[in-house]
Amino acid sequence: MNRKTNIYFICHNNKNGKLKKRQPLTVFIIGTFFILVILQFMPTNKGSVKDFRIYTDGDQLYGSVGPTYFALTARGTLIGWGSNRIGQLGDPYKSIYRPFAARKVIKPGVIAFSCGTYTTAYVDQEHVLWEWGGEVSANQPQKILENVLDVAVGYHHVIALKEDGSIWTWGQNIHGELGRGFKDEKDGMILNNGQHYNPRKIMDHIRKIAVIDGLSCAITEDDSLYIWGIKGICSPTKVAENVQSISFLALGKVLKFQVLKKDGNVFLLDFSSKYSFSETAERVVLIAQNVQTLCEGGVIKQDDSLWRWEADENGQELIKVRNRVAYAVNSSFYVTKTGYLFSTSWLSFLPFFPHSIRTVSPLLRNIILVLFVNGALLFRLFWSAKTEKNYTQFSTTS
Repeated sequence: MNRKTNIYFICHNNKNGKLKKRQPLTVFIIGTFFILVILQFMPTNKGSVKDFRIYTDGDQLYGSVGPTYFALTARGTLIGWGSNRIGQLGDPYKSIYRPFAARKVIKPGVIAFSCGTYTTAYVDQEHVLWEWGGEVSANQPQKILENVLDVAVGYHHVIALKEDGSIWTWGQNIHGELGRGFKDEKDGMILNNGQHYNPRKIMDHIRKIAVIDGLSCAITEDDSLYIWGIKGICSPTKVAENVQSISFLALGKVLKFQVLKKDGNVFLLDFSSKYSFSETAERVVLIAQNVQTLCEGGVIKQDDSLWRWEADENGQELIKVRNRVAYAVNSSFYVTKTGYLFSTSWLSFLPFFPHSIRTVSPLLRNIILVLFVNGALLFRLFWSAKTEKNYTQFSTTS
């Protein structure tokens, strides 16, 4: 029995080697790459650099894969990446880690921000303070206070500076962090199950607040520095005058802080266990001069150079890191005067390449990705439509 069989051969007209040429897609890829390079190296507006701020909780506890990083742009857009161990990034899955390439916008319209090991908080343009993480909520911000100018977050407590110059505290009070004259700890035992207290006013006439390694700080309108929450100090106590800012010294020993005065001189405050508070007050010693701003474990001098503290035989020594630094969290996470963000990768064998602050916002990244994907799809459709015309159908009958 004879059976008629149709056999079809599909082949492509490869005249002049057209099968090997994908010029439109190649040009599109190269063009996208050069756009990113140009944006990286374009000069950044000085105002944008001046108002650009970065933050990190520095947390690597309890199996965390690394710290969480935040950036607050000059336009008030809060951006985050890194660990989401307590829901700092607002992602529903706490085990997620966002590399810089997957950074996200957390909130637009932010005027102040602070993050700690267990809590994160920001102030919006309406001067409303929102908080999330830790005991507050997993990943959804909760409204806490109104008429707020600034916020500082510690391990388990928060300080808020209101528009009228008053400061309010809430959270745990194990070491007297809330400045209310008592603490929930006695002879190493935590009292009241470490309960969380509601917001309450503790001081007036304040212009600046900070929480550093559990130490609560406030600088008054007359530039006096008050501290509490350390060495049994449960109420705001004055320790210095003519103060501009305070930061953690971080020389491998806890309870050492550096105080920057208005004249550019930096003094050491040593609260290590072998000293009483009165002895510490007498041991305020000059350790640096010609300083512009402080960062954790370092300083930025008047010539915009970044320096870090290192221990030596005599106690401490400043080591120069680099020039032209605008703002720094520490010696490995900073922004240059030219508008580049530098950071050390949490994986030491993976380098973190500097990024222009122009490209930190993921909005531009998302636009380029959308254009790239759509361009690739359009090319695919164009290529398919073009090649179909060159197909030849052969039929043989057997």
